[in-house]
Amino acid sequence: KTGMGGPGYIDGVLSVEIDNFLPSTFVIDGIEYYSAENYFQCCKCVTEREREYLRHAGCGADVWSASRNVKLREDWEKVKVRVMYNGNKAKFEQNADLKKALLKTSGRVFFDNR
Repeated sequence: KTGMGGPGYIDGVLSVEIDNFLPSTFVIDGIEYYSAENYFQCCKCVTEREREYLRHAGCGADVWSASRNVKLREDWEKVKVRVMYNGNKAKFEQNADLKKALLKTSGRVFFDNR
């Protein structure tokens, strides 16, 4: 069974800071997002109205679920990895506690979403 969200492991140690569903605010292009997942789902949208609907839907499973009701932008499959990278980059750059925890890690990263 594959799940959505959740922390991962770095060198066998649970690392909650890499969870995309983790509530953590950051700003990109003057807009505040509430988690890396929140940003990711918002970037799928074609219209501003849908983006705002998703932005206010929540941090994790709530925004993921709400995103099933919006129209995807045409280039989504081409840009989605870069979008997730940008969201996580902003999350760690703008949240000192998460950045500090991440910088203490090294090694193999894996997720066990059972």
